[in-house]
Amino acid sequence: MGGCVALAFTARHPQRVAGLALIDTTAFYGHQAKGVWEERARKALDTGMSEMVDFQKTRWFSDAFRKANPVAVDDAIAIFLETDTDCYAEACRMLGRCDVRAALPEIAARTEIVVGEEDYATPVEMAQAMADAIPNARMTILKDVRHFTPLEVPGAIAEAVKRLA
Repeated sequence: MGGCVALAFTARHPQRVAGLALIDTTAFYGHQAKGVWEERARKALDTGMSEMVDFQKTRWFSDAFRKANPVAVDDAIAIFLETDTDCYAEACRMLGRCDVRAALPEIAARTEIVVGEEDYATPVEMAQAMADAIPNARMTILKDVRHFTPLEVPGAIAEAVKRLA
């Protein structure tokens, strides 16, 4: 979600952005996104956040990370469970409508795109589409990790952000 917001901000205020880190994100979730995200919003509203935990865990973290770091996974899940359901539903709807592809070729800021090799939420193909569209973007694919790369491999994310300095 943060990446979509960062892209929209950059499109609207390019003069205020010197460096852009796009981590596990996309500019567009696809032509079916509105319905897919609405379905996820409805599920949260109808059944509650706890019904989504197993799905989220496997999307967010690699099998190896979940096994080796149960406390970190539990902490992330605890935050997820504290999320206001109505706010979560609206965030889903925002993601379903997100389409900032037209702005990508105009991005002049140094841009680092980072994606986990096993990211099912915003897969490598989505990251590659951004890298292809943003002039001079640099893309890094992190092996054996999924969607929450800042938790799985914080050092690699820190290095990518440092390259923007």
